[in-house]
Amino acid sequence: MNPLGHFWLKMTGAHRLVERVSWLMILLSVSSLSVVRAAESQATGFIRQLHERQLYRLAEVDARRQLAVTDLTDRERAELAGWLLKSIAKQAMESADTSTQPWTAATVAYEAIRRTIDDPYSQAEVDLQFQLVQLWRATARLPAGPFSDDLSASFAEASDSLRSVETSLEALRERVEQISRTNTSRKVIDPLAARQLGYLIRFKLGETYERHAQCYEGGTPDRVYLLTQALDHYA
Repeated sequence: MNPLGHFWLKMTGAHRLVERVSWLMILLSVSSLSVVRAAESQATGFIRQLHERQLYRLAEVDARRQLAVTDLTDRERAELAGWLLKSIAKQAMESADTSTQPWTAATVAYEAIRRTIDDPYSQAEVDLQFQLVQLWRATARLPAGPFSDDLSASFAEASDSLRSVETSLEALRERVEQISRTNTSRKVIDPLAARQLGYLIRFKLGETYERHAQCYEGGTPDRVYLLTQALDHYA
């Protein structure tokens, strides 16, 4: 086989490896779900149950009600904010409204809550959830099926959005690493929790790069580069 043939074979194998790693990370996430639920408050546990029943509007209402309480800690506020943003995003993804209005509601909620949180670690948690909303929004813009010239404009728009998410997540990962090293939070941060947040950000970066690769035709340098980045972040 000529060198070019070896190259494309290698890239095809890399894509299959990305898929295998993705499934492995999903299984690991499922296995850790019991740990997350054990630490979950009763209030957010109820919101999670609403999500399991796909009652996203009710989940949003309940999250907003609880966030109106003035004596919440920053960690409690960040946890509720995450569920609020997820509730709004789920509704936007299921809505027939193709305007930006459903997604704008998430941005407005994020900015309002973010101003009320002082703890750097809690800020990072909320920032991550907001970037996940942007990831879901960009993914919703991806045309179904493989890349085609007829839909190049739509793929280009999704590519720009995903690139912005990548930049924001990379900056957030560096911030969390700095927080875990210096413990600048006003409250004592569990080093393990900080590392777990860093691992989650890294995994979401891999997911973002993998989604971004779908914006380019198979075998092109851009697609190869993005799949390689996904592998690096999944590792």
